[in-house]
Amino acid sequence: MPTSSLVRGVQDENNALRELINDQSRLISKQQKKLFEIEQTLYIERQTDTAENTQANDEDENDDEVTAQKNKARIPRMITSNQSIAFHALSNAYEHTHVGIHQPILFESVLTNLGGEFHFNHGTFIAPTHGLYLFSVTILSSGIDIMSEMVKDGTVLGRILSQGDGSKHAQSSITIVSVLQAGKEVWVRVKGPADTSYWGELYTSFTGVLLNFV
Repeated sequence: MPTSSLVRGVQDENNALRELINDQSRLISKQQKKLFEIEQTLYIERQTDTAENTQANDEDENDDEVTAQKNKARIPRMITSNQSIAFHALSNAYEHTHVGIHQPILFESVLTNLGGEFHFNHGTFIAPTHGLYLFSVTILSSGIDIMSEMVKDGTVLGRILSQGDGSKHAQSSITIVSVLQAGKEVWVRVKGPADTSYWGELYTSFTGVLLNFV
């Protein structure tokens, strides 16, 4: 067989393989998108159920810790004294609209995530070890009022009111220090109103850091 025919044959095989790889990549991307949508839906439902059960049963902190440990498959990992746990994330979307009550506020742009315990898909930090943590959140309204709250496994740690007036925006913040057991989750969610919005463009942020082991 002439050399040119062999070369063309190899090129045709390479082109076919590239097309197959591209098709597989597109299929994987579609499946990943579907998986993300399913995970987010299940997460919002789980967080809402947790908050409702906490309010109905009026559980104290110890009962909440026991329940959380039973319901979690997560195994706390060992953290040495020279390891840093910290994160800083922002919302870089232009505007989040039609946000409902108890819906998590998302922070898509993660600038710092030492320890890898902030999960931007859900806007949630999971404590890797028992310790004293500091958290700070800032929310910018988008022309209408928005009330938000920082929660720990459904227990409210503090609330924020960012008032809006038509085309005017308002930015409000809260800083909290809290002791977390390993596996505890902290996130920010909407308190109200039922159909609200908030501004991104790096004005809305969420920060946390492990201060000391307990």
